[in-house]
Amino acid sequence: MMLDIDNYRKYKRGKLNNRNPLQIAKYYLRNWGYFEKNILFLNDIEKEQATKLFKALKHLTEEERAFLASRYRLTSEQMKVISDKDIANKYEMTLLNYAELRKGVEYKLFHYLKDDLPFID
Repeated sequence: MMLDIDNYRKYKRGKLNNRNPLQIAKYYLRNWGYFEKNILFLNDIEKEQATKLFKALKHLTEEERAFLASRYRLTSEQMKVISDKDIANKYEMTLLNYAELRKGVEYKLFHYLKDDLPFID
């Protein structure tokens, strides 16, 4: 794994307009597999959300996308979410280092998502 935790510490953490950036990023990421599997059947709101997510994901490196996909890119057949502990073991990292790196990449994704979110100034 080539992702370095220090590269992700620069992303500002905190609330924006009383909203937690991490929760916003996770909301979109949790729907990643659903959006891909059901792309032809999404309603207008879901299509808009999928477009925002995919647009933001394009700004990440392939390695960052793969890292987030290991946690969030689930389909209905994989409904059981993989635990952080299991993924940390997969990447041969401590749980603390994995969580910090994951949050850093999620914050980076949020910075690309926020440009398309009307409630974020």
